[in-house]
This record gives sequence, structure tokens and C-alpha cells, in this order.
Amino acid sequence: MGLFGPKRHPKRVGQQTEAAIISRLLEVGYNVLVPYLGENLRYDLVIEDADRQFWRVQCKTAWMDKEQDCIVFKTASSYYHHRKDGTTWGKKAYQGEIDYFAV
Repeated sequence: MGLFGPKRHPKRVGQQTEAAIISRLLEVGYNVLVPYLGENLRYDLVIEDADRQFWRVQCKTAWMDKEQDCIVFKTASSYYHHRKDGTTWGKKAYQGEIDYFAV
């Protein structure tokens, strides 16, 4: 386990980020919907705004850059797409599949 607890697994870090984002969205008045069976979706949650419009949100963990003047986060999917013939092609962009990043 180590002196300061277990190593932080990337999945757990993502879950903590998502929980913090959901908490903040609820605090400021959004309705938040979390897909029940959503592991394969490009978005992590959906928010409903005051106009009753729905928006797909991808949650990301971020950090400060070296100069400490902006935040940085990875936007590309970490999964390659596999074809039936065994070949793979590059990482898939989020364009058109989400409406917002929440960091």
C-alpha cells in the first residue's frame, strides 16, 4: 500500500474528477444525467440547462502547465479502433460527439 496509501489508478482519478464536476454542476443549478450503461459513449454525462436543452459533456482531469498560467488536459481518446482485418487506425476525435469539455 505504501506510506501515503494505494497508488492512484487512472480509472480512479477519472472517477474522482467526474464526481467533482458533477458536484459543481449541481451546485450551480444544472440537472445532471449520468448514463447508466455508458462506458462506450464518447461523453461522460449530460446536463440540462435552464432552457431545457441537453448538452453532452466529456469530463477531463487537468493540470497546470509549466508556467502555471493555463490548464492542460488530453483531448484525444486513449483507445485505438480495431478493424475486422486486424489493422488499427488512429485515435478518434470528439468533434460532433460531445458539446463541452468539463475540466
